[in-house]
Amino acid sequence: MPRVSLILIIVLIGISGWLGCARHAPAQDTPVLVERDGDIAFVSLRAPGFDKLSLQDRQVAYHLARAAIAGRDLAYDQSYPHCLEIRNLLEEIIVHPKGIPWDVLGKITRFLKRFWTQTGQYDIMTSRKFVPEFTYQELVTAADSALANGADFQVSDRDQLHAKIESLRETLFDAEYHPIKTNRSPEPPDDIVTGSAVNFYSNITLTEAKDYAEKYPLNSRLIKDAHGIQEEVYRAGSPEVPPGRMAPTLAKVIEELDQARLLARPSQREVLTHLIEHFQTGDPEAFRQTNISWVRDQSPVDFTIGFIEVYDDPRGQKGSYEGIVYFVDSTHTRIMEQLAAKASTYEELAPWDPAYKRTEPAVITGRAVNLLTAVGDGGPICATGINLPNDESIREAYGSKSVLLTNIEDGYNLVWGNAFAREFAENDLVFQQWEKWGGVTDFLMIAMHEIIGHGSGKLVHELQGTDADPLGEYASTLEEARADLVALYFIMHPKSRELGIVPDEACGEAAYRNYARGDLVSMVWADDLDQFVEDHDRDHHMIVEYLRRVTGAIDTLRKDDKLYLVVTDLRKMQQGVGELLAKVMKIKATGDYQGAKQLIETYGVALDTVWRNEVQARVDAIDLPIYVAFVMPELTQEALPLGRVTDVKISYPRDFVAQMLGYSGKIPQPPRQ
Repeated sequence: MPRVSLILIIVLIGISGWLGCARHAPAQDTPVLVERDGDIAFVSLRAPGFDKLSLQDRQVAYHLARAAIAGRDLAYDQSYPHCLEIRNLLEEIIVHPKGIPWDVLGKITRFLKRFWTQTGQYDIMTSRKFVPEFTYQELVTAADSALANGADFQVSDRDQLHAKIESLRETLFDAEYHPIKTNRSPEPPDDIVTGSAVNFYSNITLTEAKDYAEKYPLNSRLIKDAHGIQEEVYRAGSPEVPPGRMAPTLAKVIEELDQARLLARPSQREVLTHLIEHFQTGDPEAFRQTNISWVRDQSPVDFTIGFIEVYDDPRGQKGSYEGIVYFVDSTHTRIMEQLAAKASTYEELAPWDPAYKRTEPAVITGRAVNLLTAVGDGGPICATGINLPNDESIREAYGSKSVLLTNIEDGYNLVWGNAFAREFAENDLVFQQWEKWGGVTDFLMIAMHEIIGHGSGKLVHELQGTDADPLGEYASTLEEARADLVALYFIMHPKSRELGIVPDEACGEAAYRNYARGDLVSMVWADDLDQFVEDHDRDHHMIVEYLRRVTGAIDTLRKDDKLYLVVTDLRKMQQGVGELLAKVMKIKATGDYQGAKQLIETYGVALDTVWRNEVQARVDAIDLPIYVAFVMPELTQEALPLGRVTDVKISYPRDFVAQMLGYSGKIPQPPRQ
């Protein structure tokens, strides 16, 4: 799977080091912390180098960004059945504020900020519902005032408004009503489908979902009604195919993609042609052709727009909408390209059975990029690394792309720096090692995770091309563990130093120690849970616990009444990483569901609640935000009276609320020229 998690971002974040000189940017190009609201920091993102792109490429970026944003409602629709209704209700209140008490307006705005950052009412790390500070009666009174001020609640009168709010009472205010968005460990009688609030299924059990032969497994909603089980396909429609779910939204996406297609280079034009067909018809084959063309395209402005990631689906099949647009950061792409060029060497050295090695590794493209826009499953909380496509048959036959979003990494570094390492490193020498090597470790672990982690290995023949992953709900966790293990294995491997990719063995040592303590850091996001629920959390915990309990390479240390996870033997840890990686690859390659379940449930799920409480108290004491949300750059076109575009300008807004309201169409945006 393509995305580096928020946890991995945090445990890798470092400053200066090997890339320090290259990564130092002029002040106007550095991200800016614009607001802190509770545990969320809001950062105005910068995209240095955009003005150096050709006008044609900047125009392509402009339309791709508009296309991404046009599809944002798709992600909210998938998040929860009433998500769009809730968002509209609260947004209309804050844009029609006359007469609403400031304290109530502040509480509604505060809740909306969290709602926007999480693309709904569920925490992206715990999958648990969060509820407002404002009361039900305060909401009703505020909505009455907003209605009098002209708010569009899509009702005809005050009585209908009150009925609407009453229908949302449990959804908004009861934390135990549909409490978990994606529930992979449900309590009986629920199963993983009926126990999950995510809007991929309606009135469907896990058994019914498994037994139904879906034609559109990635981009549909599976429902059961009086007519039986059927797929609601996300598609705009075409002369031959009727429109489906969210058709008007997809039509707006297509309109902007079509404008980008007119300006794009031939290879990217092919990508866009297939993607438009996919959005019109929902056809999985059109999406497959999109991905094949996308892997081959090397345009400087690139994108990921569509139903991509399956993390939110408890079954690991249905893709959440994301819209991500970026351009190549040529300054920092060199290391990514070097790593991608050596993919076959790493494949040969991988510690798994030769039967699971690619004898003719497909082409892997590695790039450093700067993000322009990220919505839906892609933002405003963003990953720093992406590897696509997810389709294993395409990856083996045609290759994959790996990107590292350098300006996003800079944003996280701005907020966190070395604060987590300082708190959870067991002594000054370990912390100083991280200070020295954190920059290169950060970059290389993400790059190796994406390029030679997700880009390696093969399935056995009889599993290739199957629609459903036989590992089911464990597939994403296992794949993320495999990518982490590959990075850990090779960052300490002598061949990496021989190739000049890792500059010093101390870099790998810093990575190992940081990965161990990162398991403690991840408990910051566990809230009051006694288990990890997010795939990346589970993968990280599984690796550390296996190394701690099976190999003894990691152990606990209590010093000055503080708990630490420390590496006791670096060589033993590397050996244990190799052994576990071989196990994980075999499970993935053979589709061993029971093997995946046993490994993940034994080592990756349960957490120590005493440790959790201590970690959360320590992070509270150093007063760090635990989420970073980005205010994206904005692009505007300038044109002559007859319509010829003369420039595409980039600006850097600092108002997160205004940007979100603009994306929702609640406040005016720059006109399209």
